[in-house]
This record gives sequence, structure tokens and C-alpha cells, in this order.
Amino acid sequence: MTKVMQACECKCVRLISRLLKSYFMKLFKTIVLSQFLLLTIALIPFTSCNKSNDAPSAQHTIQGLWIGNISNANSSQFYALSIKPDGKVTFEGFTSGQEQFGAGTWTLVGTDFSANVTTLSGFQSNIGTQQTLTAKFDSKSGLLSEGKWLITSPSTGGTGTFSVTKVE
Repeated sequence: MTKVMQACECKCVRLISRLLKSYFMKLFKTIVLSQFLLLTIALIPFTSCNKSNDAPSAQHTIQGLWIGNISNANSSQFYALSIKPDGKVTFEGFTSGQEQFGAGTWTLVGTDFSANVTTLSGFQSNIGTQQTLTAKFDSKSGLLSEGKWLITSPSTGGTGTFSVTKVE
């Protein structure tokens, strides 16, 4: 064999060797990457998100319609409060079969609800009567509890309780 043929053969062997090495490296990378991809996909169900109770619970608002009853030492009657987002409140109730209606303003400081209302219609002797309403509001449960009312003008000493449940 001549030196030229040997050199040509050597170059061909090196070229074939590089091509095979390149092919096998690409094949190896493809196999490794595809196995990694399959393993990743297989592990997704085991590492997916789970539900947690750490998320903040929904907060209830005090605004809306509340229905229940109002009581004094002698009787208990239907009572409804409509607490509006603009700081206004209206009430409706029945005393001795006579509808009573009034309006006023409310505030909520922490859990302390208070409202100052004036009777606008009903028994003539009650029109203009001013009352203070107080209660505790729990934004987590949405409950308004420990409701109390007090007539502030005219100062008759009238007092009692109310119990209402939010309906809207």
C-alpha cells in the first residue's frame, strides 16, 4: 500500500470515527433526555399541588338584609335591618300589629356594630323616637350577635334585645 493510500485510509477512519462518535453522542443525549422527560412526567402526580386550609377564608360583609325579631320585657316582634354600604341603615318592625319604619346611620369598628336610628312612621307616639342599636359582628362566620337597643330620646328607659340573621 502506498503512503497516499494509507493517509487516505487513515483520514477516512478518523472521519468515520468522528461521525460515529457524533452520532452516538446525539443518540445518547436523546435517550438520556427522553428518559429524563418520562421520569419528570411520571413524577408530576406525586408532586402536584394539594388543597390546603391555609388559604384565607372568605370574609363576610355586614351590608345586606337582616331579619329576625326585637324584644322587650313584654313582647317579641318581627324586625328587619337593611344595612347599606354607604353608612345608612333602615329598620322595619311590628309593634302591636302596627308597622314601624325608621332610618339612620351605622358604623362598624372592629367587631362592634352600632347604629343610631329614628322612627319615621308607625304609631304617632313613636314617630321621632331615637334609638341606639349595638351588636357584635363576626366577619368570619357572618353573624351579628348580642343585639341590644336603647331608646335615647325621649328618654323613657326603653330597652331590649334584637336577634337577626342575614338573608342577602
